[in-house]
Order: sequence, then structure tokens, then C-alpha cells
Amino acid sequence: RQYVERATACIDAAEKHVTLFTMIITQDGSTAKLIDALCAAAKRGVSVRVAADIFTLGVMSAETAGLPWRNRGIRSARHMRNRLKKSGVKFSWIGQLGPVIYAQRTHVKWLIVDQDVFCFGGVNLYKNGLQHIDYMLRMHDPQLGEDLETEHTRIHRADRTGNDEGKQSKR
Repeated sequence: RQYVERATACIDAAEKHVTLFTMIITQDGSTAKLIDALCAAAKRGVSVRVAADIFTLGVMSAETAGLPWRNRGIRSARHMRNRLKKSGVKFSWIGQLGPVIYAQRTHVKWLIVDQDVFCFGGVNLYKNGLQHIDYMLRMHDPQLGEDLETEHTRIHRADRTGNDEGKQSKR
């Protein structure tokens, strides 16, 4: 939870760019301020990129009842994606076209805000994921931030969807 508070404060102060890469993210009571901060940053002209594993939808489906098109967790994740995009955030699901459900998975978790880099362990950005105790490192390292930005772009280009961040699928 402290991670979300600290990350949100940094995003609120961002001047140039924000890049978030996580396995699982959705908007709920525990992440609402973080999502608000990402949207606000994009609206004020900060370049904001968010990528998450498509596996988010599977986790949300398992944790909330209902068929996929009526499932509260899946609807929440899709609503979050639509809200982010409408605010100007470049959002993408990674791993949509693996040959089996666990192919093309990513467990990468980082947040880059201007020249600050956060790396976090097993914490996922949703209510149950934030209940776990794990580590979060924060460093002020312009070179590491630049290297991770390059890696972020490389992962997008390698993703089997064939989409770059400017041309996302409707999923």
C-alpha cells in the first residue's frame, strides 16, 4: 500500500514521462488514486505509458463471479483501460496471442517517473495483490530509467500482437 501512495505522489509531480509495466492492474478502491494520477498526468501533457499482462483478465475472472461479459472484475479492468486511453495514456495488454494461456506472460514490474525508478517484487496493482508483503525499491538513476524505457519499447515490439503502443487492439 505504501508503494501505491509513494508512486501516486511521484506521478502527481511528474513533468516529462511516466512508464508503468505490471503483471496485474485494475481500478478498485486500492488503486483508484494511482489511476487518477496516471490520467491527470496524461491530461497535463506528460507522456504516460502503461502496459499490463492480459493475464489480468484471467485473475479478475477467477476472483469475481460471473460470465466474462458480465464479470465485475473483467469489467473493472476494461473500464480502467478505456479511462486511461481516453485520458491520453498509451495503454496496452501484453501477451494476447500466446499459443497457450501461460505463453507470452510477463512478470515485469516497474514504474519510471521522470528520473526515478521503482522496481517491485510480487506486488500486483489490485486489492488482493496489495495485501501481500513484498519489496519495493526506489532509485533516482537517469541511466537505469533510460535503459528500462528502451526495454519497455523492445518488449512491445516483440509482443506477438504486432501492435505498437499507438495502435492497440480493442480487447
